Amino acid sequence: MLPTRRVPLWSGILTLKYHIGEPESCFLPTKFWTPEEGDDIRQAIHNKGFAWVIQHGSLIDRIAYEPVRSEEGLRRTLLQLPSKKDRNLELWHESDDHLNVSVEGELAFVQWTKGAYGDGAPYMTTWTKKKASDYVEFLVGDTPTPIESGRCVPIETMVRVVLHYYNHRELLRERGLTWKAV
Repeated sequence: MLPTRRVPLWSGILTLKYHIGEPESCFLPTKFWTPEEGDDIRQAIHNKGFAWVIQHGSLIDRIAYEPVRSEEGLRRTLLQLPSKKDRNLELWHESDDHLNVSVEGELAFVQWTKGAYGDGAPYMTTWTKKKASDYVEFLVGDTPTPIESGRCVPIETMVRVVLHYYNHRELLRERGLTWKAV
């Protein structure tokens, strides 16, 4: 039997069934998830044995959750970001540490957060030591946000950063790429 949860919504009660077993039923989309409900959904996926969960979408658009089943699946998802309407995602570990990834054109922005939002957690972003005189606008959360060009990396580098974090639970450090507190 599938776990269920009754969720109060503006229009009444919705009973969720957490379908985690089949790939086509892993997404739980709606426009009405509150942050607390999102936490509950991620936790339900973690409780099914998945250490990593991708949160697609944004708070003003549809939000969907998907367990990460393999490195290759995660790589495909990352490489598809430039073609998506909402070109960002969050990769959550069961510890609540997570990466926020946004893509604009050929560039990406990666932010790491220790723990859940709002608990005073430190935030760090990639830093390329480029002269950061201009800015690139990304959606960060739901807000169009100008990001210093020095914090931007090519999409290929973003994929390496995210896959390294997925495999090792540590931030990638390589020549020309460091991390800088926000």
